Amino acid sequence: MQVGWKTLLNKRGMMWRKLDDDTKANINETTAIQVMLDSPSIIKRPVFETGSEIHVGFNKNMYRSIFS
Repeated sequence: MQVGWKTLLNKRGMMWRKLDDDTKANINETTAIQVMLDSPSIIKRPVFETGSEIHVGFNKNMYRSIFS
């Protein structure tokens, strides 16, 4: 199973705010992948797999249900 670039790209973090306005305005799959390769810290964390599911980002309730 895979997750898409929109799920992985952290648009709420400091690295997103540091991108130039043109890049942010014209983001697509190709540019997002390049941005994530150039600045891996822009990838939303944590990313982990449980069985056949991939989880991205922190959600207290999700963690509680997975790890309880």
